[in-house]
Amino acid sequence: MKVEFFNTMLYFNTNKLISKIKKTNLTFGCGHMNFKTNNDDTYNGVFGLGAYPYITMATQLGNKFSYCIGDINNPLYTHNHLVLGQGSYIEGDSTPLQIHFGHYYVTLQTISVGSKTLKIDPNAFKISSDGSGGVLIDSGMTYTKLANGGFELLYDEIVDLMKGLLERIPTQRKFEGLCFKGVVSRDLVGFPAVTFHFAGGADLVLESGSLFRQHGGDRFCLAILPSNSELLNLSVIGILAQQNYNVGFDLEQMKVFFRRIDCQLLDE
Repeated sequence: MKVEFFNTMLYFNTNKLISKIKKTNLTFGCGHMNFKTNNDDTYNGVFGLGAYPYITMATQLGNKFSYCIGDINNPLYTHNHLVLGQGSYIEGDSTPLQIHFGHYYVTLQTISVGSKTLKIDPNAFKISSDGSGGVLIDSGMTYTKLANGGFELLYDEIVDLMKGLLERIPTQRKFEGLCFKGVVSRDLVGFPAVTFHFAGGADLVLESGSLFRQHGGDRFCLAILPSNSELLNLSVIGILAQQNYNVGFDLEQMKVFFRRIDCQLLDE
């Protein structure tokens, strides 16, 4: 892919949509010979929110930004928010943030399913001295991926909870995909939530709609996958897991904030 960079002036609506601000000398890239990995025509570019040392919209428009995603599976949902710079919603419980290779890393301490805390090795999610491993939070990845030592325990716990509840769809390999016949909104009412517990006391709670993804009318799959050799045992918290949260990044305090909220309330 060939990329060209330009400097220009852009106009942005304020977060209350009552006025516009002007920002000059913004650098952005235009791609040529682009291609998509699927047939989804509802998007046509990438809006980079990465950290220093890379040049992205987030690093050029201040040291804060926030987003709130209500339902990524509903193209008619109109209350998703992205706020850059001043006016960002920086509120809720926070956890320390580190920047490595232009990505936002957090400290995931453990995972619980319902009231049960999984017995995960404390080193499973730590970044190693050679830069491999660790946990980053990413709005550009749909699914969550967990490193070895964490994924297997969560996978086995969910399999146990599903026994006798719904029919499982067989796969060739154990961790290829955990899929069931049914409808998430109908068949998983009251299913135990999965909670990611971060340093500093912040939690990210995944209800069934964030834990599983519907595929067609009568089939759904676990939206958490194992990390692989290409990711060097890196864990990534994807956007499905962040649904129904306002996620705020403060690069001055070096913290990320989680607040569970109906994104529509941010319109008021």
